[in-house]
Amino acid sequence: MKVELDNVTLGYSSLSGEVFAGTSIKPGIWRHKIAVTNSFITCVIQKWEGYTEVIASGDDQWEITVKKLPKKN
Repeated sequence: MKVELDNVTLGYSSLSGEVFAGTSIKPGIWRHKIAVTNSFITCVIQKWEGYTEVIASGDDQWEITVKKLPKKN
């Protein structure tokens, strides 16, 4: 299967809790998808570990922080 990378989007399923990458026919209707939750989480940790960033989406603002917790004994 050949996919144009410009057409790949990310999506989140509130039902399964999975993050998907793929192509869609329209929002919420996937043509092709693959679960990428673990890769997505790894990227979030790599980008924001020990760092806080405020991002805006429309009139809303969000704060993203990733903090490593001590290991439990």
